[in-house]
Amino acid sequence: MDMQQYIQPIKQKLDQLEPRERTLVISGAVFVLVSLLYLLIWDPIFSELDKQEALNNSRQQQLIMLQEAENEIRQLKRSGLQISARYQNQSVSSLASMSASSMGVKQSISKMNSVRNGVNADLENASFDNIIRWLDDMQKYGISATKVIIEPQQKSGAVNARITLERAE
Repeated sequence: MDMQQYIQPIKQKLDQLEPRERTLVISGAVFVLVSLLYLLIWDPIFSELDKQEALNNSRQQQLIMLQEAENEIRQLKRSGLQISARYQNQSVSSLASMSASSMGVKQSISKMNSVRNGVNADLENASFDNIIRWLDDMQKYGISATKVIIEPQQKSGAVNARITLERAE
């Protein structure tokens, strides 16, 4: 295809116009061309660039938050290891009994049997909230609940529970 065959008719039309009209048509064509270049190329590229920068900033903030959380977790693990090392030589049943007293569930324990790595505790008419606080408190000794069965009772907030507590290895 020869470009000349497309340009020639346009050139003839422009030659037929008055100089003032020709200037107006050429100016309009340049304006339309520049507008199309802006709308089809420049604007989409820089709009996408702005979106990517905003996404990058958001991800950098998330990274900073995750790094801070990682540092906090490491500190908590170190402090948790130090605390649990202090109680490493005490039996799970004595720690569970001591913690149960301080958390208000000691009077609800109907039976506590030692097992291989921990204890099985049966609780009757215990406060659900106190049980949760007790289990949370046991974490500081490096002891966690490996099995929990809870049955609600007639009295609001009261439950019967069977809990197996074991020392984390």
